[in-house]
Amino acid sequence: MLDREDSGEPDAPIVCAAFPGEEATLSGKTYLQKEWFVPVTDPAVLIRVIDKSARANLMQADLAAHGITDLGRIQRRGFSHDDFPGRGAPEVQLRIDGERMVLAR
Repeated sequence: MLDREDSGEPDAPIVCAAFPGEEATLSGKTYLQKEWFVPVTDPAVLIRVIDKSARANLMQADLAAHGITDLGRIQRRGFSHDDFPGRGAPEVQLRIDGERMVLAR
């Protein structure tokens, strides 16, 4: 995790930049494997899904079984929160084929 200590000093800042003409991406992502996902079979979970037709499509993955134990933290963000503008850890995200998914609520 990068923090203030990783930005250098006022008279000697550390600058991360792309090579001219290139684009840089800094990411802490972890790739999840398709085969990790299995259908949800727990009736206590399935009954909470309002759309009955969606229940058959609900999948789950045991991340801890694959060595993923640091899930970051889900936190409230926005104008009405103390972390505006942009202070604090970035939010937890899930993307599939580059498209951001809505986390369960």
